[in-house]
Formats: sequence, structure tokens, C-alpha cells
Amino acid sequence: MSPNKKRPWTAEDDEKLMALASARRSTISIAAAMKRSKGAVVNRLSALRQRTRDAPKDYRVFRVSPNGSISELPASFSCASDAEALELARTMTAISSVEIWQGARFIISLPRAGFPGASTPKS
Repeated sequence: MSPNKKRPWTAEDDEKLMALASARRSTISIAAAMKRSKGAVVNRLSALRQRTRDAPKDYRVFRVSPNGSISELPASFSCASDAEALELARTMTAISSVEIWQGARFIISLPRAGFPGASTPKS
């Protein structure tokens, strides 16, 4: 039986676990280093990664003028998905074309309302 069977995971445990996993250590060596079972390590890593995937992401919207110049709108927001960010950004196309970005990742360019030709999302 693992000595930590009933001990809950702390924030410090989570940080150490993620650091070891990021260093590409095996689950067996992580379990030994943390004095936890391999199953506990696998389950906790899965829970932490799911939490990260489900966390809201920060998006920015940029205005694209007809001459191609770009300026950031006062629009930064958090959304659960790209689709949710797209719906919010669509409301901003009445004045100009816009681009949506999530961090350094380009999502999509939306034309000004009433003008065809939105680009497709890039991965």
C-alpha cells in the first residue's frame, strides 16, 4: 500500500507532478519520486490535463482596415471554445473586418458584415 493512499493532492504536489511529467519522466519514476502509486500518478495527470483543456482561453480581436492595417480593438475576452469566440467576434464586424487570435494562434478572419470572403481557420 502506498504511504499516501489517503493523503489528498496539494497544489505543491500538482506543480511537482507537472514538472516531472514535462521533463518526460516515466510514470513509474514519477510515482517513486512522489511516493505515490503509478495508478495515482496516471489518474492525477489525467485530471490535471482535463482541467487545463476545459479552462477558458483568452482571445483577442483585431480590426483590419480596408488598406490592410491592423489595430487591436478594446476586445479581449475569455471563452470555452473557438466557436464561442467566433460568435462574439461576429458581433464586431458591423464596423470593419476582424481577425481572432488565441495567444499566438490565428483563428479566423471575418469580413465586414455584408461583405463575402471570410478566411478559413488555420491550425
